[in-house]
Amino acid sequence: MKYFRILLIILLVLGFASIASAVTILDNSGETYLYQIYDSLYPPGGHTASSQLTQVTPSWTSGNWEILKTWKNAGNEQNLGYDYGGGFQHWIDNVPSTTGTTPTIQNSTKNLTASFNWVDRTGGNDWSSSGSNFVAFETTVPNQYLIAFEDLPLSVADKDYNDLVAVVEYIPTGVPEPTTMLLFGAGLLGVGLMRRRFKK
Repeated sequence: MKYFRILLIILLVLGFASIASAVTILDNSGETYLYQIYDSLYPPGGHTASSQLTQVTPSWTSGNWEILKTWKNAGNEQNLGYDYGGGFQHWIDNVPSTTGTTPTIQNSTKNLTASFNWVDRTGGNDWSSSGSNFVAFETTVPNQYLIAFEDLPLSVADKDYNDLVAVVEYIPTGVPEPTTMLLFGAGLLGVGLMRRRFKK
């Protein structure tokens, strides 16, 4: 009973810590809000504030990643890339500005061979997914995330996190094709029938 109470306290502390780590997003800039962008992508939405979206803090691990779509509400020249820990690597250069909730289609895939951070390079500043100028949301599509950046120091930013927004997707590798699964299943069935025959 004592250990159960200790475990319960630990879980409660972790739970409150995860709630406290959520980024506060302000829907007061007069621009297109994150929840409007999200709901245009994943209808039916029904959100009335960005705070209703479920924030996540996933680990951006190695594998095949695709940038599906981008938005940019800011007027700055911004580049979307990544950082393996050795500096900024370009991916989508000079992301075009968008109006409303209509995205720019990118469909650009890379195989990233190490853990990485998403990076928005605005001028000479790099805003990373490891910092407080970034937020990510889970979506209704498995392995897809809505990632969003604030491109100014938070002391002077409007904190709407819609300056550079992208839908990114992790593409799992090593998933057996249907044909492979059928052949594997047929092989197992054959082995089972042979064992049954020998037992007789």
